[in-house]
Amino acid sequence: FLQFPSLGEEFDVRAMRVSMDDRSTFDELKAEVVGYVERECAASGGDGSDGGRSVYLMGESFGGILATQVSVELYGRESVDLRGLILVNPATCYKRSGLYE
Repeated sequence: FLQFPSLGEEFDVRAMRVSMDDRSTFDELKAEVVGYVERECAASGGDGSDGGRSVYLMGESFGGILATQVSVELYGRESVDLRGLILVNPATCYKRSGLYE
């Protein structure tokens, strides 16, 4: 993990990169990340309560917006033990976002 290498010492860090020529919609990207997280949690034994994988989502810039919406989608699902959301320089204006309303 290039920007925060020490995170890899304590966590199983996964990274997603969206290429400049990717024309997926925001909802398609969100669905892809949600599906990936759910598949990884299922492969590791389910939610964190029975020894499965606990999840912390982290997003930087546009990834912060995406991670926020993914966490909203995953929140409360039995299949994912979502423990936290970390935003690094999120590319958003709070007062213009749907979160402000």
